[in-house]
Order: sequence, then structure tokens, then C-alpha cells
Amino acid sequence: MLYQIKKTAFYSLSLLVLPLLVLSCHSNPKDSSPFQNFSEYTAAISIPTTPDCMNECVARKKEFKYLAYVGEKIYCYWDEKQSSYNIDFKKKAYEFENRITNEMSETKYFLLLVQWASLFHDGHVNPMLKADLTKFEFDTPTIRFEILSPGTNHESLIVSQVGEEVTQLKVGTVVSKIQGRAWKSYLPEAEKYSMGSTEFLRKRQMANLIFRVLSSQEGSRPVLIEGEYLGKAVQEVIARNLSLYDGALGTEPSVEETGLKLLKTSILENNLGYLRIDGFSGAKMAQLLEQAMLRLQNTDGLLIDVRKNGGGDQSGNMILKYLTDVPLTRYYQRALNSDYLIAVRPEVLIDFDYIGGKFTELSGRMFGPANPSQVYKKPVAVLTSANCFSACDTFVSALKEHKLATVLGENTGGGTGSPVVFRAAYLRAQI
Repeated sequence: MLYQIKKTAFYSLSLLVLPLLVLSCHSNPKDSSPFQNFSEYTAAISIPTTPDCMNECVARKKEFKYLAYVGEKIYCYWDEKQSSYNIDFKKKAYEFENRITNEMSETKYFLLLVQWASLFHDGHVNPMLKADLTKFEFDTPTIRFEILSPGTNHESLIVSQVGEEVTQLKVGTVVSKIQGRAWKSYLPEAEKYSMGSTEFLRKRQMANLIFRVLSSQEGSRPVLIEGEYLGKAVQEVIARNLSLYDGALGTEPSVEETGLKLLKTSILENNLGYLRIDGFSGAKMAQLLEQAMLRLQNTDGLLIDVRKNGGGDQSGNMILKYLTDVPLTRYYQRALNSDYLIAVRPEVLIDFDYIGGKFTELSGRMFGPANPSQVYKKPVAVLTSANCFSACDTFVSALKEHKLATVLGENTGGGTGSPVVFRAAYLRAQI
């Protein structure tokens, strides 16, 4: 599992699956009892084995109980979220714990934690898989959906991407039924797996979470999709290929990757510059963004597309530098490390300054404009969507706040803040 808290006066929690991410915002515990680490806490929990819940089942129950304990101690919005969504987290945690049985597979346990995370309606509350995926079973559908005009009377589900083996359903197909059921009938269950910070983002996520619902209900059976394309009825049975894992490590993208694959730079008709940024990450992202801004210097207008940007770091400051002729100030957060967080993650003292008080502090960081002859002074617009999240959200906010660009498109997904990982599952052996 993973917990996260935003490092501003507004925080969020992140729950993950086998690791646990924590950002702290309390300098003192909510009660006077001493903080406990995983092994100390779980050693004090007495959960007897039963025929329905033997050793591994008991270990998971203790782990989940600890997860809820961490959330209550560290997540600043614990009380606010309970009030806003009329949820008793302790009661919910008890219900979730009772769903853990001998028959629960690693995959089902992961999905249980996903549903727990979704209760917080926080885009930085996410499940993370451990490195070894050999015990997990996930299918990979060869088609993707998108909800158009989510939350309106014109809401519709369309096919947004297809694999080469999909022949009848084209991009743009308006979906009517999935497995013989109206597609909207899946949304209430899909919402249980959605971790978006805003209702709009959660709705957008639900389009492809339909497959997660189907997986939980039907395993990896093929899916019948019916709809209409260019006025003609179409349908196709889509295979859901099972993912295999060979046990090799290092399959995730390396932190040394430059970030080039996240960028696209073009000059469109009428000498309009186009800069698409699908994420602010990569060892050379800032340098690449600087190159892009310099190469688009002679265009008559600039369109920055961040509709698929899920966030990352603050490398977007490089773009701001080329859009202003006066110094700008961006704010960063000094994380409040609670006694509890330090007890379970002492290494955070290396990463963050220790400060007191109820909330973390904001500190201004000023950065100057580019060379006056290189400042871009033509009209600038930025395209946004609900998928613009975290560092992308703050980037758009800076553009708007400093009046550097016209913002066009959907509301962004929110979720500012940075996570700190706290791993719990590997400690299970200490129980």
C-alpha cells in the first residue's frame, strides 16, 4: 500500500498496493499513544486463524489494519473527506478487512486496495504493484474507450484506440452495449476503482475501468462490444490478452530516460507553433523544453497541448521562462515530517527539511526570464483536459496566474503535491 500527502497547506493521501506512500502533515499524533512501526503495531494485533482465514490471510488482515491506521495518523484530510462524502473510514476499513479470505488471490487483494484508495477521491491515492508480478493476473484489452461530455445530457462512450486485430470497431465508434448491457450500467461499479481528484476526472477514468469491472466479474472472457459507426450498426468480440511476466527486473522506464518520447513539436498551418507535452519527467526534460521553445521562436503563435500530461516534476518552469520578460516566483513546499512518518521512514529527513506546525510551509523560488531577445511575445494558448494532473495542473495554474497564456479546454484534474513512498508489505515477514 502507499499513502501520500500533498506538501502544501492542502494535502492528499496516496494508498498503494504493496508499497505504502506517505506524505505527512501532522507534527504530533492525534492521540497521546506512541507511534508504532509495522512490526510493533501488527505484533499487538490479535487475529486468530480460522478455517476461512489461515496464516497468509491473517497477515493481509494485519497489513490492511495497519494501512488504515497510517491513513488516520497522517492524512490531513481524513476528517474532511469523511464529512464531505459521508464515509466512516474506520467502519469501511472493518468491512474491507472482513472481505479478506483464504481464497483471495494477489490480484483480488490488489483490487481491494484499489477500492480502498478510491474512497478518498484523491488522484494521488493510487495502488502500486510490487516488482515481482508473477502472481498477478491482469488482462490487456486491445481497445480503449473515452467518455465524451462526461456528466452532461450528451454523455457518450466512443472507441478511442484499437489494436491491429480489431477490424469492425473503428476509432470514433459510438458504443451502445458491452456484453449485452447498456454501457452506463457499468459506471457505478467502475467508480469504485476510480482515484480521480475531481468528479470530472473520475468520470473520464471510468471509461476504461469498465474492463476492470469485467475482469472482477468474468475473469478474462472475451467482450462483445456493440455500437454505431458512420450510421451503421457494428459489433465485435474483443479478446482480452493475459499479461505474462518473466520475472526480469528493470522493466519500468529508467529514470535516466531523457523524456523525449513525451514531447512533440510541430509547425502547423499559418505558422502556428505546436508543442505537445505528455508529462514533465525525464533526465533531460528541462533542456528539451528549452530546445523546443527556441526552435518555435519564429512562429506567429504557440499552442501548448497538455491534455494527456499526468504530471511529473517542475521542468515546466523552463517554458514559463521563455514567456515572460520579468522575474517570476513559483512556490514549492517544505514538507512537514511528523514524528510518526520519521519513525517509519527515517530517510525522509534526507529528502525534506523538518518543520513544525500543523501544515507544511510554502517557500517562494524566483527564476528570471530568458535572454530578452529570446522571450516569446506572440499569442500563446494552452489546451487542457481532466487528464492534466499534478505538476501539469500547477503548470497551467502558473500560466493563468501570470497571464502568460489563454487556457482552452476542460477543467484540469487537480492533485497538486508530491508523494513519499512508504513500503509495508515486505515487512509482513516480521509478523
